Amino acid sequence: MKRVIFGLVAPFVALLALGLTTGTRASAAVEFCPATAGAFHPLDGKNAAALYSFTLKAYSARHVTADVAVQTNTGWYDVQVPSTALVPRVQTWQGPAAEFKRRTFSSDALYVRFPSAVKVLGAFVRSAAAPDDTLFGWADRGTFMCQAPAGFGAPAPQDAYQSNDINGTSVHLLNPRTDLDRMPSAQAPVIVATSMPAPGTTDCPTPSTPITVKRTVQPLLPEGYTVSHRAWTDIRVAVGADGTLEDAGIWVPSDNTNFNKAALQAVTLSTFSPGSSFCEPAPGTRIVRVYYNF
Repeated sequence: MKRVIFGLVAPFVALLALGLTTGTRASAAVEFCPATAGAFHPLDGKNAAALYSFTLKAYSARHVTADVAVQTNTGWYDVQVPSTALVPRVQTWQGPAAEFKRRTFSSDALYVRFPSAVKVLGAFVRSAAAPDDTLFGWADRGTFMCQAPAGFGAPAPQDAYQSNDINGTSVHLLNPRTDLDRMPSAQAPVIVATSMPAPGTTDCPTPSTPITVKRTVQPLLPEGYTVSHRAWTDIRVAVGADGTLEDAGIWVPSDNTNFNKAALQAVTLSTFSPGSSFCEPAPGTRIVRVYYNF
């Protein structure tokens, strides 16, 4: 089986072998930035709000400072996040066959206030520093300039591997965080968002494109093994700006270990077309679903 361990993309890729709690295998985790932005949750309105909560995330525990670019229906805003700790949390998911667990690292709820009520359309970390991270090597990189991930703001791709709607009917998070839906306490700091220009150009035919599958390899089970029903496994891939597959790991397992292994092998042998953001090739991740049909 081909296993992608190291691959270089401009300007820097951080990689670490992690043990995931799915029980399937150790996964090589790739980071393209010291932190990523989680979803923004409106707190003082439904369709639009001035006060939002959000989180920062990564693949290991660390302290980070970050400059977050937030796109809204009224323009772009800059959110400067002071040093915050990313701590381990265990998520419990209900998959198509059974429950599984995944360890994540994220901040406590962070709060930001906009000058007026806005609808947040998307956000990404455009620079960050993790001075105490030695596992991925970010401590040696200082403040790192990050790209918007491939496909930022673009529709999900429709190709041979179907994108998984992680909030859909097939996969459910059983222990979602509740702190992100609560108003901040009187002592909680609230970041003030400031207006900023667009962080990149959109002056091209397709400013943002998702990662797509270029050549699909079908999964093959070992001789003598069978799957008694239609099965699927979700694989997370990390693809560099040059189309290099930097990492592939099981994201949502099926109930058949042999098929999980076959699906992972099929994805690592497949090839991908890189995505883009703001008219430039960009690294990124996506979830791909591999089916086994009889």
